[in-house]
Amino acid sequence: MEREHISAENDINAIIMRTRPPNGPTKAVSIDDAEWSAETAPSRSLAVTRRGTVGLRPADSVPGLPGGAAAVDTPARNVSRQQRAGMNRRLPSLIPLRAFEAVGRTGSMRAAAAELSVSHSVISHHLHTLQEQLGVKLVKARGRGIELTPEGEMYQGEIARSFEIIAKATADLSRTTGRTLKIWCRPGLADRRLMPRLPELEARLPDLEIVLCPTLARPTLAKGEADVEVAYLDHVAPDPLMAAELLVRPRIFPIASPSFLERFPEAHTIEGFARLPLLHEDTTRHWERWLQAANIVVAGPLRGTRLWHAHLTIEAARLGHGIALSNDILVSDELAAGHLAEPVSSDVRLGGYYILTESSRWLDSAIIAVREWLHDICLISKTPERRMT
Repeated sequence: MEREHISAENDINAIIMRTRPPNGPTKAVSIDDAEWSAETAPSRSLAVTRRGTVGLRPADSVPGLPGGAAAVDTPARNVSRQQRAGMNRRLPSLIPLRAFEAVGRTGSMRAAAAELSVSHSVISHHLHTLQEQLGVKLVKARGRGIELTPEGEMYQGEIARSFEIIAKATADLSRTTGRTLKIWCRPGLADRRLMPRLPELEARLPDLEIVLCPTLARPTLAKGEADVEVAYLDHVAPDPLMAAELLVRPRIFPIASPSFLERFPEAHTIEGFARLPLLHEDTTRHWERWLQAANIVVAGPLRGTRLWHAHLTIEAARLGHGIALSNDILVSDELAAGHLAEPVSSDVRLGGYYILTESSRWLDSAIIAVREWLHDICLISKTPERRMT
């Protein structure tokens, strides 16, 4: 048998020991495989000597261990009995575990692969590795996808809570060191309502630096991309790790400038809209949904300029360029001042503004302050219907 002594100061995961059993080839074994090696080579066990080096010795020479059991000795002055018990605890590899948690949470390997920025085949390999390590089938095929087995559902529920604890600890550490609060919000709401009232939130949270990010993208809250998201959604999908609250489901209605309505009197009927220039955001879908909800059938595609963001369509309407869709949260000031008007009476609601954050942070004092601030803004911004006559 050959023995190589390697300094214990090196990374223990990089320690390599070589053993040549009688009449057998030399085999490289890492310290992570110590237990497995003992099972496959029962005449030998791994040992870390009290001098801090790694070696091999017969298992029979280790008091209290059956033949073939692995023995890993560490300096007594550095490792307590409790620490030794922790090292004997068998845990699966973290990377396959993380892949399985993402598959269970997202419901597909492709979604998990996209979230973890790896390929579909890598996720599949990690699932296979984890099942081999545990000796339990966690997923099964269903159609062209997969689903969790009953054992997999139970296991995923437990480890999801563990990952939530890790994520919260990481976010708490970041908040302790950075002292920032990041709010992601749709550009129209950020520009017209949140930004003008930002000093009110700063006064409520004087010890935090507020970061307001106007964007159409959705943040991954668990990764710390944002502390709070304000989104406009039809509904919120159930997620045990996320908490959501409806701020307001505003009425959606057409708006135009008084000068535009004077030039186009047909704008006072919904049926006449199709013949007039309409102002769109990124697509015509918003107008299509509104007309459908108002029971108006329009033949052919809708016309009009696309301006991508709600605050740009509002400004274009104010300048007399056409008819836009908006809500009382965004245009209450312009309606009150007479800069914009509602050409027709309507009561259509297509979605709502929601505040979203991690469920573990829902009762944090900073999150409560943001929620109260947002509710105040929505309450102040709601106005009764106005119509241009």
